[in-house]
Parts: sequence; C-alpha cells; structure tokens
Amino acid sequence: MVRAELYKILAEARAAQKLPWEPKTVLLYRTIFPQMTNWLPDDEGAQLRFAFETEIRRLEAA
Repeated sequence: MVRAELYKILAEARAAQKLPWEPKTVLLYRTIFPQMTNWLPDDEGAQLRFAFETEIRRLEAA
C-alpha cells in the first residue's frame, strides 16, 4: 500500500512539466514522502527519496 502510493506520487512528478500540485500539497509531500519510505527496505527507500527530490527540484526550476 505504501509502496504503491509512493510510486504514484513519483509517477505524477515524472510526468509533469511543472509542479502538478498546489504549494501546500508540495510541502505535504516533501514532509510525508521521506517518512513513508521508512516502511520500505533501506536501499529502496533511499532510491525513492533521491528520485523524488530530484523530480521536485526539476519541477521547481521549470
């Protein structure tokens, strides 16, 4: 369940050309996404955190 939600959020970010969420939602995702990855194996969690932050930075720069 957690994994599916994380991958859904990441897929939305990857598909977007600009931030697809309201600023409050971005702040929420920046807070809960790393916390949710703690439920996954360490390597997978680290990989998802890195991918998410990379996408957020790309979208904020757009």
